[in-house]
Amino acid sequence: MSVSKVKYRRPLNSEQIVVLDILFRYRFSTNEQLARYFGKQSGKAVQKRLSILEAQGYIAKHYDGSYKLRGRPAEYYLLPKGARMLREKPKEQSSLIITDQAIKNLYKDKDASVSFISHSKSVFDIYLGLKHLYGDKLNMFTKTYLNIEKYDYFIKPLPDAHIALRIGNKDSKKRKRFFVDYFEDDVPFFVLIRRIKRYIRYYEEDEWIGNVFPVVLFITDSPRRQKQLQRRIAKEISEAWMEDDDIIFATTTTGALEASTKEADAIWQLVSDPEEVLDLYSIT
Repeated sequence: MSVSKVKYRRPLNSEQIVVLDILFRYRFSTNEQLARYFGKQSGKAVQKRLSILEAQGYIAKHYDGSYKLRGRPAEYYLLPKGARMLREKPKEQSSLIITDQAIKNLYKDKDASVSFISHSKSVFDIYLGLKHLYGDKLNMFTKTYLNIEKYDYFIKPLPDAHIALRIGNKDSKKRKRFFVDYFEDDVPFFVLIRRIKRYIRYYEEDEWIGNVFPVVLFITDSPRRQKQLQRRIAKEISEAWMEDDDIIFATTTTGALEASTKEADAIWQLVSDPEEVLDLYSIT
């Protein structure tokens, strides 16, 4: 009688755990995006670790013949097994709080819509652009991270992200805070109007627990949509009889963010003064 041997698998290394962490936070990513995160030259540099994680059932990907024909890269996402692995890790390896409901939600990613996948990847691109500018001064918390009871005071629906930007040296506890929402150009404009109104109502209901209400950052694909958004925000603020500094709204485009090379680059246009374009630290 033969006894089959169980194949030995090495424990996941720190970079593989980071990949799982990223996929939990941002839901979808390509190998090129992950390579950019790790400071690698191309997606090939991270492909081996992705293949290992996939083979071990921690992640999966959307990819078929149609992707190749269109030159579309594979889109990786986290599986429940990968989330359970993350949940077992000590805080120094992963600061995520992963609930049973969050794990259950991951089952939907197998059948996620093209628009949801595209939006998720765009939010990750926004993070990568901001990380390039601000480095370890930047902490960005996505919807998936915030969707727990601890953060039930956040605006609902949740923003695409919440940013805490460190002010001062590494030991400083001071943070400048922002809500971030990204809108593709094909999103119906009434969706943007509804979002503006929701932020105004959230401010008026005084649900935010911090001392200073976060700056609201809206990111669009095109300058044309950005201008439309600027005008509409100004109209909604005026009709709500609010002062310009009650809620600070600022907008930019994905192109402007992508073209930025340093944190002092002024790419954020204030709604209260459309002629004034600032970097994040200068918005007050």
